[in-house]
Amino acid sequence: MISPSGRFLPCFAIGLWLLVGGAVMWAQAPAAAPADAPLVGPVELLKAGNAAYLAQNWAEAAKQFDLFLESYAAEPTAAEAVAQVKPLLCLARIRLRDYAAAGQLVSDCLALPKLELKLKDELAFWKGVILLQMQEYDLSRTALTDYFQVPEFNAQRRVETLLLYGTSYVLEGKMAEAAAFFEQQSARLWQMNQEAALRGQTLRLHCLLELGELGKAREMVRAVQPLLSQVTQIVSLQGLTAELGGRFLENQDYYGAIFCLQRVWPAQRLLKHQADRITRLQAEIEALKARPGTEPQVFQKQSVLTRVEREHRTFAANASFDLAVRMRLGFSYLGLERWREAALVLEDAVQLPGDPIQQAQAGMAVVQCWHELKRYDRAVAAADVWLAKFEDKAASSDAAKVRFLLAQARYDAREYPEAAHEFELLTQKLPKDELAPQALLMAGLARLMADETEPAMALFKEVVRRFDHLPVAEDADYWLGMALSFDKDYQACRDHLEKHLKKYAKSGRYAAAAEFKRAYCLFALAKYEEAIAELSEYQARNPEGPDIPESLVLCGDALCSLGQIDEGLASYERVSKDTAHWYDEAQFKIGNVLKLRQDWPAMLAHYEAFAKGSPDSKKLAEAVYWMGFACDSMERRDDARAMYWQALDDHGDVAGRYGVEDILLALPKLYRGEDQRVELVREIQRKRTEGEKKNRPVLVCRLNWMEGHMQPPDKPELSYAGFLMAAQTLNVKKQNPRIIADCADASAEAGSKTRAKELYTELIRWHPRAVEVGRAYAGLGFLAEAAGEWEAALDYYARFEKRAVSMELIPRVALRKAALLAEHRKIAEATELYKNLLADKLTPARAKAEALLAWGALLEKQNQPLPATAYYERVYVAYGRHLDLVAKAYLARAKALEKMGKAREAHEVYDEFARTAALTAYPEFAAAEQRMKELGPLPPKPVVEARAKETEVGK
Repeated sequence: MISPSGRFLPCFAIGLWLLVGGAVMWAQAPAAAPADAPLVGPVELLKAGNAAYLAQNWAEAAKQFDLFLESYAAEPTAAEAVAQVKPLLCLARIRLRDYAAAGQLVSDCLALPKLELKLKDELAFWKGVILLQMQEYDLSRTALTDYFQVPEFNAQRRVETLLLYGTSYVLEGKMAEAAAFFEQQSARLWQMNQEAALRGQTLRLHCLLELGELGKAREMVRAVQPLLSQVTQIVSLQGLTAELGGRFLENQDYYGAIFCLQRVWPAQRLLKHQADRITRLQAEIEALKARPGTEPQVFQKQSVLTRVEREHRTFAANASFDLAVRMRLGFSYLGLERWREAALVLEDAVQLPGDPIQQAQAGMAVVQCWHELKRYDRAVAAADVWLAKFEDKAASSDAAKVRFLLAQARYDAREYPEAAHEFELLTQKLPKDELAPQALLMAGLARLMADETEPAMALFKEVVRRFDHLPVAEDADYWLGMALSFDKDYQACRDHLEKHLKKYAKSGRYAAAAEFKRAYCLFALAKYEEAIAELSEYQARNPEGPDIPESLVLCGDALCSLGQIDEGLASYERVSKDTAHWYDEAQFKIGNVLKLRQDWPAMLAHYEAFAKGSPDSKKLAEAVYWMGFACDSMERRDDARAMYWQALDDHGDVAGRYGVEDILLALPKLYRGEDQRVELVREIQRKRTEGEKKNRPVLVCRLNWMEGHMQPPDKPELSYAGFLMAAQTLNVKKQNPRIIADCADASAEAGSKTRAKELYTELIRWHPRAVEVGRAYAGLGFLAEAAGEWEAALDYYARFEKRAVSMELIPRVALRKAALLAEHRKIAEATELYKNLLADKLTPARAKAEALLAWGALLEKQNQPLPATAYYERVYVAYGRHLDLVAKAYLARAKALEKMGKAREAHEVYDEFARTAALTAYPEFAAAEQRMKELGPLPPKPVVEARAKETEVGK
């Protein structure tokens, strides 16, 4: 898993942003100085200081008041003026943040006997603030307590006093005392002022975070959430909430993290909220200024406005807030392996402004999430976006990880050629990255899965050569042996795996698998006795090995091939039911033995027991097919029909139950005669209509495919219509590849080349081990040849030859391949193919006749007409049943003889052709007649030849 590193959000410092209050300009002007005072006398100093004070020129006011006190503080007559100046000077010092000087005055001021109540209120409040600023925390708390205990003092300041008292603990670093104080005073604050209470809750949340009391902090977030819109400094509270979510994430409490982070507003909403609050405060201040006697309220509102504006400016400069929150939330979902939520959240995070490193980290996680969800298309798309945006900015190791994930997504999506390309590209771009060896191995595996055996083997050899010191070399060497097996070079596979076992004897990670594969190769080479021996040894040495079930099935097959049926059955019986696939295979092998013995009751009982004991088996429908087969063999046709229709209802819409296709093809055999066939067609149509109404697309597809197979062999266009209908609801990933191949062939015949290519390609992709893969390669070859892509066609034909099982397609592909080779001057290879076709006893007669015709034409192109005529003659002498080819052979031989200047021999061939009444329907017949007319009457035989024949007759 990709894990978050570092913290995404800045810590929101808790400082003196809660401090409020200040002096108000309600001090009385000093008494007038005597008229005969000098220019800079006390009166002038007092006037200048008071004017500066009223103008809020605090520095000038402090200067004038200081001059006055220095000059006249000791004068008895100035005592009253001194008592008025000292508080104003103290307040000016406070405004100038000269807290040391203000602190020396404030106690003197408060000791003045005639100090006005309003000034006493303000100075008493500021005494606690000054001591707090001077870090005299105990004295500050004492002063704040004294202020709070005077009920006549300003009610708003008394609220602020409580907040400052708790803040003193925060500034002193006594978080436990601060948290306890705010918890204790919470109810009082709520009664006195809700806005202040919310500030107190914010401070308490900060303390709980610092103390690590995350549970209490979470409950605070829950309690405050409904009141967020009333919080003055909401950004600070939301920042702390985000920080709390981050703490939960670090502690792997993912639910706690999600709880907090989901309650954090987006930055735009927070900014708008505070901007609206600023506008409202400004309007309120202007309204208050218009009313007399509202100076304290104005100052209080201005203090709040200052705090909000400062917070707004600071937060607006933080462009990473949303990215940080979304990343934390996304990684919380990752921790819970809730891949979809994580992907959607982090996908959004990648688009947000902020640190590119964090964006890149989020993007990597998105790729992984979609891959975990098996949404490979989205994983590939996310990886492409990441590489385009971050590859040049991120660390090379991150780029390698994303490229690997991209290639792995294509591999898991069975896009093997594309996956191989991406893995190879990684090794080329980042050859020294730690993922490069694994990527090269995966490139080989992808090539192998794409049936590109030779490139795969080359890549495996390259892994061993370059990384022989790494464990990946052992993997590659083993898969090199597997590639030889896939290529059906079983002896070479055995030899290679023998060397592998010796080379990696110390590690032996693939020892058991290699031993099994070597035994498998003996079986594939039809060396059954040796295979049985090695398989038995493997079973004895690896009783819990993963290949034990398959080895038992192979052993059973080998024993049955040697006629040791009972021993083979015993081997099948040993396959455990826990190994679902191989257990099913073994049971069907047993059923096949009973079928060969024609023990129909035992066969029926066997499959009934299997169906009852394995109700979830993928081969359940196939078991029903064999049950019906056994019933039909016992003349219980009605029972077979009932079984089949019930199976169609039960499994017809389950794509993975391949046995349904066998049932559909077997049904027509149970309906014999015209009336029964009409009954079957009606039932199929009824089932299809019902399937369409009930939205059972797989069943509808299968029934359309069945109708295609029910058409007369001489009307293939009707079959294609059924297959094209089936293609409309075809689930290529899950349905039987037999249907896919038929639909693809029908699309090709109907001219839908693109759709045909898509179906062939998807068949190979989703069903790489199906026998129909050969048909797909042949079909792709035909399409490539028709498009003029002869090299691609030859490649597909070569792949077909490795997978070929159809005796109908093998000669057809061989003939097309030979024609392509001949067309591109590869005469020897083409000739070899014709020879092989003619020599193979399994080649159908028609294919042999076609080979003779094509070989003859090739010889003519090589200016060898004489042997060509012999091949043409063989066609109509040996393969007379194929009249269309016979007609072609007659005409081709006659024309070849003409080219050689043998007019009489050519005329004889034309004449023989013309006297063959069965050939009159073919266009070559008319061409031959026309040519005979052009040549005139058959010329007489040469005299020497006539006499020689008469002598022979006489003898």
